[in-house]
Amino acid sequence: MARRFSRRRQDLDLDFFKRRIAQAAEYRERRKVDPKLRRVVWSESDGLPGVIVDRYGDHFVLQTLTLAMDMRKDLIVNAMIDLFGEKITIIERNEAPVRKAEGLDLRTGVLGGRRAVGAHYD
Repeated sequence: MARRFSRRRQDLDLDFFKRRIAQAAEYRERRKVDPKLRRVVWSESDGLPGVIVDRYGDHFVLQTLTLAMDMRKDLIVNAMIDLFGEKITIIERNEAPVRKAEGLDLRTGVLGGRRAVGAHYD
């Protein structure tokens, strides 16, 4: 199976992810979707196959459902922090069975943001 990220040759680097996530967020802004409670990225429809990001206030939930995106999870997290600020929390919810088909483990946890280090949850 092949997944196309672009019609032109480009690196899947931090700038790429910042552009794609920003474009997805701007698309939803234009449609007046609540900025604090929405799906920020929806996989292929936003040009990021295998990536889903949901926002609940300052908490973002990230799913990486393909090997290519899971390998770039740190870049995605850094792009999100750059775009939405350091006060956010990014939570990994990678427990979808489709990950097994990609040879990926199921996992959950905090990936980045203000609660990533030394935080206590009530």
